[in-house]
Amino acid sequence: MSATDHDDPSEGTNARIIYSIEKNVIEEDTGSPIFEIESDTGVIKTTVCCLDRERTPDYSIQVVAMDGGGLKGTGTASIRILDINDMPPKFTKEEWLTEVDETDGITLPETPILTVTVHDEDEINKSQYKIVNNSGYGADKFKISRNNDGTGALMIAQH
Repeated sequence: MSATDHDDPSEGTNARIIYSIEKNVIEEDTGSPIFEIESDTGVIKTTVCCLDRERTPDYSIQVVAMDGGGLKGTGTASIRILDINDMPPKFTKEEWLTEVDETDGITLPETPILTVTVHDEDEINKSQYKIVNNSGYGADKFKISRNNDGTGALMIAQH
């Protein structure tokens, strides 16, 4: 944050600005303020190790700039936490079932036989799907790809 005081710097401390936080956000677990401000520079820093976007994506604090004569102005610092890929995707079901008729013919390899979905708490879901080799009898008979909507399409593999 920065503020400007138009007082003449030669008039003593009236042109000197001191920053402080008037309304801070409190960390629930410890009861401590989450942010601090350098009183001379207005640089805002966190006092906690790690901010978690999934827990709190945005913060807002009120900052005060006061000159040496006691006059002050306030401003709001809005802080948005950028997401990192720190949450694993989770399937929306524990088990997926489908049936395929053995007489469905040659169109099956191009046709999805099952659509699966995952939930990912990260802001952007870039989940990829993969059949794990040797994950079960017949696993090599299938392939899976990601649809545009983020779901997975299970198909019979052409051999």
